[in-house]
Amino acid sequence: MIPTKLERIAHEIGGELRGASSPLVIDRICTDSRGAAPGALFVALKGQQTDGHRFLADAFRNGASAALVEKEKLAQDRLASAALDPAWPVVVAPDPLRGLQALARWHRREYFQRVLAITGSNGKTVVKDALKSLLAGRQVLASPGSYNSQFGLPLAVLSAEKPEPLAILEVGISAPGEMAALEEIARPDYGILTNIGLAHVAAFGGRDQRLVLRRIGASGYWHARERNKKGGAERHLYRYRRSVHGQAAAVASASAFFSCTGPESLPRASTSRSTNSITACGAESP
Repeated sequence: MIPTKLERIAHEIGGELRGASSPLVIDRICTDSRGAAPGALFVALKGQQTDGHRFLADAFRNGASAALVEKEKLAQDRLASAALDPAWPVVVAPDPLRGLQALARWHRREYFQRVLAITGSNGKTVVKDALKSLLAGRQVLASPGSYNSQFGLPLAVLSAEKPEPLAILEVGISAPGEMAALEEIARPDYGILTNIGLAHVAAFGGRDQRLVLRRIGASGYWHARERNKKGGAERHLYRYRRSVHGQAAAVASASAFFSCTGPESLPRASTSRSTNSITACGAESP
């Protein structure tokens, strides 16, 4: 993470700073107390199996400089409140995950000049890694691993250690409604949709779910989102199937970044009726 004062972090996420007796600078995000170190902000997230608030003492013992905690958890859980040393610097927020996302939104807005977002049922990491290799030698940030979820995308954004002219980010969803939050974090200038297949199909009510394409941003980023069948279409409705061709074509189309000097150099988007996959970015309205 680009070094940021803890006071600024608290301000950007709408949290309350407690216990900080002197100015602190945060240069990394930590969600596992075992990986805490000086300069780290430990984010106490609640999962299906455990709760990060249980490991606050471990995080500070391992060197964490501060922690992001849930306000309601401290108010209702006496054990969690009792375990919190008043001397520990903490940012208290309504929801640590939403706070992490808010911090990532600010970080992207402040430090990323352009963002290329990659989404789809599968192939996101393959396309991202291919682009990362092809752009070797240029200053580009690429999401680590498969960090693309509600939790992973903010960590990917906050992994930047310096301002970036271009960031290549993966965006993945597993339930309706999640794309809106991720879109706000990534704020993509360009996008690649690899394909729409059977991944997480149960959460979306079947494979034949309709998707609507809409244009967002001045650069014409095309984005697929879920749409209620009774809600009507904003532009054109299509049905898609899995396509390996879509992944290869996405990489080929995005290779325009290699020599382009500005967004105007990017190719227009095209939809292939034969493969049913979007294969390019920088679209114009149909």
